[in-house]
Amino acid sequence: MEENLFRSIPRVDELLGRDELKVSALPPVLLRESVREELDALRDEVRGGLSALPETGILCARILARAEEKQLPTLRSVINATGVEPIASAGKPESAMYDEARLLAAGNETEPVSRESCLAIGDRLDTDIEAGNRGGYDSLAVLTGVTNPHELMTAPAHLRPSYIVRDLRGLQEAQPSTDASDGNVWTCADATARLEDGSLTVSDATDINALRAACAAAWTYADNGGDLGSVSLPEFSL
Repeated sequence: MEENLFRSIPRVDELLGRDELKVSALPPVLLRESVREELDALRDEVRGGLSALPETGILCARILARAEEKQLPTLRSVINATGVEPIASAGKPESAMYDEARLLAAGNETEPVSRESCLAIGDRLDTDIEAGNRGGYDSLAVLTGVTNPHELMTAPAHLRPSYIVRDLRGLQEAQPSTDASDGNVWTCADATARLEDGSLTVSDATDINALRAACAAAWTYADNGGDLGSVSLPEFSL
């Protein structure tokens, strides 16, 4: 199984020939470097037990996100260049920009929009979602960019979103609550996730509610001291 997955990993030039990367304005050298790094990370995931490769479009989205992040100057490089240590950061994962947005949205009002009326939305757990969590905001993760179901199920507490949707159309839909029906089974609407004997299984790997139930099961297990690295996780097709 693992050998077949390794054979199916796309080549660097094959990915660079994809329209998603060909139209990018990023420097070619940076893009090629990011492709190689992403493929190395994918091989590590396969060695770690990944049972199915991500779709090529999703892989390209990860490569672009990696390249864009590498192009941004790091805080340390700014400190080295200026000799000034900043007292705070306005960028994610700090929540300052979310706080500023509350003030801007208030218009001429004297008080900012309440946190309870705000929602931090993004496709990356370690920036968009973490910033929302740090600032005390509810957060919503979309699956149209970098974040994938596996990352959601294994996310540590500070990277977990309040809500999970396929895409921004999910903003128009109420998210069902997720409940533990007994010690091993979690339900979300009609979907279920069961964690027992070292395996997490779901009722339907194409159902977003099944992913929500699976995340609740995995997070509860991890928070109670369980090792998710030893658990077989479901592969979703959303």
